[in-house]
Amino acid sequence: MKNNYHNKQINNVLSVGCGDAEQDMLIINNLQINNYTMVEPCQEYKSAIENNLKEVNKETNILLFLITLEEFCLNINNFENNHFDLIIMSHVLYYIKDYVKYVNMLKRYCKNIIIYHQSDKSVFYEIQQSLSELNISSVD
Repeated sequence: MKNNYHNKQINNVLSVGCGDAEQDMLIINNLQINNYTMVEPCQEYKSAIENNLKEVNKETNILLFLITLEEFCLNINNFENNHFDLIIMSHVLYYIKDYVKYVNMLKRYCKNIIIYHQSDKSVFYEIQQSLSELNISSVD
C-alpha cells in the first residue's frame, strides 16, 4: 500500500474494522492523510483505540464511529460520491451477513477498496468469489 500512496497527499480514508487501531496507526504515521474515518462495532475496543491514537505523530483529523458497518452505511449519505480516496476493510467480511451488499454500497464512495482477512480457504474462497462479481479484489 505504501508504494501506491507514498509521497501522495490523501484527503480521506475510511477504515472498517479498525479493532484496537494498531494497524491504523501504522497507516496514519506512514502516509500523508488529511482525514481518517474509523468504523469499529466492538465497544470494548474504545479505550484501546483512544490509547493507541495518542501515539499518532501527525496532524490527521480522526473521526471514530463505534457502530457496525451496517449502521454506518445507513448514514453514509452524509458523504459525497467518491468522497474517500481509500477504503480499508480488515478482518470484517465474515462478521457481516450480507457483505456483498455493503461493499457494493461503499463502492459509490470510493474507487479504491482494499480488503484483507485471515480465514480458512473455504470461507476466503466464498468471499473472494462474491467480490469478484463486484470487480473488487481481496487479499488473504
